[in-house]
Amino acid sequence: MLEEDFMNKILIDLGCGQAPAPGYIGLDIKRTSKAAVIGRLPHLPFKNESVHGFRARHVLEHFFSEEIFAILRAASSCLVQDGEFIIIVPHGTNPAAAQLDHKSYWSYNSPLTIVKDGLHDEWIGGKFKLECRKLYWMRQDYQGRFPWLVKWMNWMINKRPVVMERLSYYFGGIYEMEFKIRKIG
Repeated sequence: MLEEDFMNKILIDLGCGQAPAPGYIGLDIKRTSKAAVIGRLPHLPFKNESVHGFRARHVLEHFFSEEIFAILRAASSCLVQDGEFIIIVPHGTNPAAAQLDHKSYWSYNSPLTIVKDGLHDEWIGGKFKLECRKLYWMRQDYQGRFPWLVKWMNWMINKRPVVMERLSYYFGGIYEMEFKIRKIG
């Protein structure tokens, strides 16, 4: 992508906290955050079809499914045609997923609820296509002692994700999952 193309795109990091992703404008509920925009989801203070991409890292698990659909509906109206939404959530087998402030739990097949056969198109205000899904055994930015093991485990988990989800209890669970959906209608 050309640098000027990147500069002209509006990318929003929902729930950015103290560190908006590089190239993204942060939106967060906390006034003490490093967000450029203070707001509460599902309300997005952007014009219709003005945003090229959203990113939500460890945000959506704090909402019930009805609220997640409302967030997706708001994002769908703000997204340009072919705009993307990158979602990163703790995997349901991660012990941290059971924190008291988490209201939804995610598995490898959870994104299908958003994109499958138009099942919830009217709830989310448009159609999305699932572009990719990936599971991570440890944090994506893992810098520990055995990076080769983490890389191998990530490869194994993504080779047979549904089977590995069921077996993940034996190797400590799956830390998080990332998926990208694209607005197609």
